[in-house]
Amino acid sequence: MIDKLNQTFINSPIQFNQERIDQLTRYELTDKFQMHYHGDGAIKKRRKIEVLVKSENSRHKPKIHSSAFSLMSSDNIYLNTPLESFSKLEKIQYYPNSVNGLMGVYEVVS
Repeated sequence: MIDKLNQTFINSPIQFNQERIDQLTRYELTDKFQMHYHGDGAIKKRRKIEVLVKSENSRHKPKIHSSAFSLMSSDNIYLNTPLESFSKLEKIQYYPNSVNGLMGVYEVVS
């Protein structure tokens, strides 16, 4: 996969350094975020955050980026619900079940 990416982007290689990562992921807490919710539908198994070692579950704590918690505490999260001829925009609090399901057993990283 990496070889294919390197061949595809031969004239503008992807640089994995802190400056480039910051350019791609930086946001301000004053920015407005719009999310589209697909619904729970028929839930067979909720997504679960796990740490695998050699494809096996481990007892290592998952690492959650601090930006996830910034979004969870933000007042600028909106749900965008498309209707027949328009979209409805509603202010929401973002609490992903996968993070809440960890019951505080995780490590916050920056």
